[in-house]
Amino acid sequence: MSGSLATNLDANGDGLTALDYRRILQGFYPNPGIVKGGTVTGNSSLTYHVAPTVAVIDRGSDGTRLAYYAGGDTPTVDAGDASNRRIDVIWLKANDPALDGGSKEVVLGVTQGTPSANPVVPTLDSGQLALMEKLVQPGTTNLSTGSGNNRSYNYAIPYGGSVGMLGESWQRMDATGDGTINKHHYDHPINFWLPTDRLIEFKFWVNYSANDGQSSEWAMHFQVDGVSLDHAASLFVSGPVWETHYASYIATVPAGSHTARIDSWLQHGSAPVFHFNGGANHEPLWVGRRFQVWDRGVAK
Repeated sequence: MSGSLATNLDANGDGLTALDYRRILQGFYPNPGIVKGGTVTGNSSLTYHVAPTVAVIDRGSDGTRLAYYAGGDTPTVDAGDASNRRIDVIWLKANDPALDGGSKEVVLGVTQGTPSANPVVPTLDSGQLALMEKLVQPGTTNLSTGSGNNRSYNYAIPYGGSVGMLGESWQRMDATGDGTINKHHYDHPINFWLPTDRLIEFKFWVNYSANDGQSSEWAMHFQVDGVSLDHAASLFVSGPVWETHYASYIATVPAGSHTARIDSWLQHGSAPVFHFNGGANHEPLWVGRRFQVWDRGVAK
């Protein structure tokens, strides 16, 4: 069956069913996540608190639901293990009468992970939307102080939309770089997580001069997960003048957790001398070294 929004199902079976509406929502939101609210905090007891939340919750072939939760506390979890950490996942689920025993409630819950020296994220059941992962320290009985976020919040992104800047690493300092030719240095790590395959822009600024006052050819390359992006390198040349250089690159990055960083090296000449000034008069010019990662929308 097909139909259009605002054309309700009539006695002849023409128009949209509830399932049709859910599948239209699925097209608007390629990934489930938080629309508004969703903040998770630990209570002084062994429960978590979730603020009022609007969320997009996906049920696979049954479509997507746009749900509202008024806020409240999760069920009680266990105290922290005596020796090891664990990861708890706090979630929402939009029950459906046809799938969940007649229930229409939006339910808040928490799934505990297994304590381990290297804890892993527990698997959620179908229809449960992860709001936040909490890392629970050994011996914890007060979750307001004994747990911390294990990753950033997962937000629902409308198709074609962007969540903006995913991270920044800014070295606001003066420093003299390595004078060894072709010795690679890996700096400015930025961890980020993507709900879907996305177009990601990498941006880098540097202000530097040559250490000997003559010439310094300094190069950098954008990397993701330790792999250099294709032809994403730039070669900068500075002499005695303190010059600001800029490079950017856009690449398709798959869904999941990633780490971006800068691979840099001296190509020729003397060591680079990096410059930063926090004073009002020169702050726009002497940027030091600044790396940003931006989301530019879904990869089609």
